Order: sequence, then C-alpha cells, then structure tokens
Amino acid sequence: AGERGLMQVTEIAAEDWVRLEKIEDFKPQDLYDPRVNVTVGTWYLARGLERWRGKSSAELFALAEYNAGRSRVNRWVDDTNLGHRATADDLRETIDFPGTREYVRTILDRYAYYKATGRM
Repeated sequence: AGERGLMQVTEIAAEDWVRLEKIEDFKPQDLYDPRVNVTVGTWYLARGLERWRGKSSAELFALAEYNAGRSRVNRWVDDTNLGHRATADDLRETIDFPGTREYVRTILDRYAYYKATGRM
C-alpha cells in the first residue's frame, strides 16, 4: 500500500513530518534511508501517543493510528457512539480492518511479554 522502509512509513505521514518540522530538502525516496525512515516513523508514533495521552491505553489508539491512519481511528471512535469517553476495549470492537486489529494485538502482546520478563 505504498509503505516504505524499516518502519513502513507512508508518503502521507512523511509529508506531515516535512510540513510540521519544516524540512526543506525531503524527497519521497529518502524514506529508504534507515535514519530518515526511523526518524519519521518514531515522530509519527509519538504524535499519536501525544494525541491519545488522556486515554487509559493510549498505546492502543496510537498503534491503530500508526497502522491505519488518524482518520480511520477517528471514524472508529465515532462508531463507538461514545466520543472522547471511548475506551481501548470500545475501539477494539469497532476496528473493521482485520490487519489493524491483528497488528495492535500483536504489538501489545509483545509489549506485555517484555514488561513481564523484565526486559523493559
């Protein structure tokens, strides 16, 4: 679907980074440079974590946004009919992309594993 590099960053996400960080010499092929790709990917994920920081499981919301995009997560939150009161469980129920549901579950399972084993 057009994702590039280590963190599978889309050109649209990179364009947000370029605009908001005032990057002047970016070219889409720069996403194949690991340093640029990780910079953009972590920036995008950090923005999602910041946007959802008031939630009890901001990680789930941010990961869904990272994988499927902000507009889709906003739609899924709207689909809960709870607005800002929507919880992680509510969001899980409305994610209608199987790939995103699996992505979020897998990452959160790995996170829990590393926390439980003292590796974090």
